[in-house]
Amino acid sequence: VNRDITDFLVGGIRAKLNQKALRALPILLPPFNEQQRIAEILSSVDASIQATQAVIEQAERVKRGLMEELLTGGLGAEAIARGEVPEGWHICQLKELCEIAGEYGANASKEEFNPSLPRYLRITDIKEDGTLNDDVKVSLSIEKSAGYELENGDVLIARSGATVGKSYVYEDADGWCVFAGYLLRFRLDSNLASYKWLRHVLRTSWYWDWVRDNQRAGAQPNINSKEYGAMFLLVPPLEIQLGIAEQLDSLRTLVKVNRDAIAQYQRLKRGLMDDLLTGKVRTV
Repeated sequence: VNRDITDFLVGGIRAKLNQKALRALPILLPPFNEQQRIAEILSSVDASIQATQAVIEQAERVKRGLMEELLTGGLGAEAIARGEVPEGWHICQLKELCEIAGEYGANASKEEFNPSLPRYLRITDIKEDGTLNDDVKVSLSIEKSAGYELENGDVLIARSGATVGKSYVYEDADGWCVFAGYLLRFRLDSNLASYKWLRHVLRTSWYWDWVRDNQRAGAQPNINSKEYGAMFLLVPPLEIQLGIAEQLDSLRTLVKVNRDAIAQYQRLKRGLMDDLLTGKVRTV
């Protein structure tokens, strides 16, 4: 019973489990009443995962609608496309809001991750939701890191590759980080714009439309520093930016909390399966 399933595979390069081997595969068979109890326990975890996923989906639907409302001043994307601007808002290029507008990252080789060295952020370290992937940490030597250390609120945007346009906003809680050459750094003038507001702007559908319209096609799609800097943004007054970010961040936090909960449920289920389906823990 303790044999690995690979012991039953047949064939060479493309090994497979044929019907004969499948029928011969030994399984542990608990008493029927215990089978039922195991199924109830695992099904209850599945139900919790499904309910939590429903909360995430609802929160994301609300967030998409709220983004459309808040980031266009209530006018809607179509009105903005016609050139309408909410009272008190203005249109300007991204570079006009920046202290640093499109600085290139380090062109240096990674090193094995070392907590005593800065973490080296590459495009592959940034997930689609704008958070960091902690499964792929690498470092950069201190000597090669000079000038590339990130400061709170720095915005990184991917300039090349299949994920051109992907963005990440650095905050101090992410630890000591530097950034690599296929990422561009934008640092906003805090008197003009909030990085918390810009983080949401860079997740809108119209931003991604702009990326598709402006990237140069080829083996490696690309948008350079000047092109990003010339991107026009609809900019509300700073106090409104902060209010928009506060509302959208509350939904962002709700989604994160529930995604973390799903990960915990999944870990719980794997542990329960290991215990219950092998007889390590009995339910009756």
